[in-house]
Amino acid sequence: MKKILAGLILAAVSLSSFADDYDKILARLNTLDQLPNTTLFSLGKNDQNRDIMGIIVGDESRAKTKHVVVGTHHGNERAAAEVPVFFAELVIQSYDPSVLYYIIPVLNISGYNVYRRGETGADGKVHDSNRDYEDACTTKQDFVLKSTALIAELIEREDVVTAVSVHGYVGTFTYPWGTEARNYATEDDAFFSEWAKKAVKINNYKIGTHGAAIYPATGAFEDWAYYKLGVWSFLLEIKSPSSDLKRDAQSLVEFFKNSPSERSLKVGQQVNCMDRILKSLGNSRP
Repeated sequence: MKKILAGLILAAVSLSSFADDYDKILARLNTLDQLPNTTLFSLGKNDQNRDIMGIIVGDESRAKTKHVVVGTHHGNERAAAEVPVFFAELVIQSYDPSVLYYIIPVLNISGYNVYRRGETGADGKVHDSNRDYEDACTTKQDFVLKSTALIAELIEREDVVTAVSVHGYVGTFTYPWGTEARNYATEDDAFFSEWAKKAVKINNYKIGTHGAAIYPATGAFEDWAYYKLGVWSFLLEIKSPSSDLKRDAQSLVEFFKNSPSERSLKVGQQVNCMDRILKSLGNSRP
């Protein structure tokens, strides 16, 4: 069945008057789907009614833990789509039947195809995908974009334990909190730090909390997954588009080797939020 789906996708691409950049990602996913222990899957349709495609590496009937790697919340961070593909290749080669990965190289298809940070919503406006999640320090709950709602549904439905989102271009590997808090340290801070140190031995990236190491932001994927569900969530900020992306993918392989088999028990922990939420930092940020 998965081969039939892959063939239909490629047929749709070939019948188009032109192939956009996301079609090239689809072709690469189809190549991966020809390998053992893989399944091409659709996360669902985005606000342009286009399937957000990914690859599953693993067997649901055998896997004990499930993880997510998602790239390109921001469409202009082009290399953020490459690392998940390289990561998929690596975990296919070193297949572990006890682990299952959902790998989505491009979440923001509309932005990716036009080199734009934001994503076009059903309202025709451009929204920042990585500000569309419920935040521990605000009252925002509803998703504006279908893409973010779909990845959230997957993580909750499949009991995902650990998630990494891939962005660019700073050269960091960070963890919650990223929201605008007085104290960025969570109750799992020491564990987060020791875990991250092992992964960045490969690419020598800086570690720390999102808010302290990069900048504070409300409504980000990583804080949502950790705050709402106890998912161990990290943010990989590629150093530059010309970085050794395969090395970054290798750092993720090492990272997931050390993942716990269960989510954090610190779900819904108190956040020492700012009295006043700062204005959005805007699209000039990476």
